[in-house]
Amino acid sequence: MEINEYIDFQKMFDKLAEENMQCLEEDAEEYEKDILTFIKENPLQLVLSECELRDDLIVFDFGEEQNDANESNNQNSWISVIITYNRRDELFSSYSYEQG
Repeated sequence: MEINEYIDFQKMFDKLAEENMQCLEEDAEEYEKDILTFIKENPLQLVLSECELRDDLIVFDFGEEQNDANESNNQNSWISVIITYNRRDELFSSYSYEQG
């Protein structure tokens, strides 16, 4: 049984963001600033099939595919933001942004 299919990752992310807001605002690490900005301005939807709950961390994958294919380029562009939450330390631990 794939347990990740039954988890409400959006609700989990919202709750963790709320609980960690003060810590994110006080810390000066670059990835924490990126996470804070993303939480406040998030235009992307969770890609539920890519989110994952592991023993030591939670992977939140936000993404969007742009419908910008045309005659000269038949591929759509995409944006992906992956934020991980360390369950042992109880804090957000990384932020990555990809575009293609």
